[in-house]
Amino acid sequence: MYFGAFILWMNTSERVAWPEKNKALTYLAANARYSRLLSVLIMATAGFFCMKLLGPGSGLFGSIVLLMMTGSLAVLLFPFHYFGVRSILIVYCLVAMLEIITS
Repeated sequence: MYFGAFILWMNTSERVAWPEKNKALTYLAANARYSRLLSVLIMATAGFFCMKLLGPGSGLFGSIVLLMMTGSLAVLLFPFHYFGVRSILIVYCLVAMLEIITS
C-alpha cells in the first residue's frame, strides 16, 4: 500500500517522469490535488492497519519505517528505469504470496 501511495505522490512531481504512464496516472498527474489526497488516504489506511496489527507504538514506528523504505526503493529504481511499475508490482505480489505460503 505504501509503495502505491508513494508512486501516486511521486507522480505529481514535475521533475520525475516516466514514458509508460497509463491514462489513470496521466489524469492524476494533471490533477495533483486528487492524487495527493488519494496518496494520503492510502498511507493513513496502511498506517492504521500497521497500528491495528502491531499496536499503537510499534505500529506507528513500523509504518514510518515502511514509508521510508518504499520511498527509498522508488527513488532508487525509477530514475534508472531498471524496472517498470508493472514488473515491480509483479515482484511484490510474488514475494507477498511467498510470505503468505511460508507463514
